[in-house]
Amino acid sequence: MLVSQEKYGIFGYDAEAERERKQKKQAERKEKLLWTAALSFFILLLGVFFSAAWLRVKDRPVLQLKEETVTLRKGDPFEAMQYVQTAEGRGTLHLPERIDTSRPGRKAAVYRLEYGHRQVMRTLLVNVEEEKTD
Repeated sequence: MLVSQEKYGIFGYDAEAERERKQKKQAERKEKLLWTAALSFFILLLGVFFSAAWLRVKDRPVLQLKEETVTLRKGDPFEAMQYVQTAEGRGTLHLPERIDTSRPGRKAAVYRLEYGHRQVMRTLLVNVEEEKTD
């Protein structure tokens, strides 16, 4: 019967060398496991960070108006909602106070979308002109 020299040495079984080899192999496994755990933890932290950042960006309120300036005739009603193009986000849309169109002039209608501590404001300029007589 042939006996492996690597395992048993030239003169037979070397218990000390076998024990050292097993300890070295076990230490390598522990080191690989430690590096794998550290890398997994790092990847997990990156995932949590970027998902939280994405949610902050995704949940940002968006408010867009159809126009920046609108012209109305004296006495025409101002319906604030008809000028809103987009109001996205889980927030509260605050429409501007009533715009007085009984007097000619330039007025500002301020729209506000609030979500928590975030806020988006847009201003619509309303020009109220005298009725033109032909």
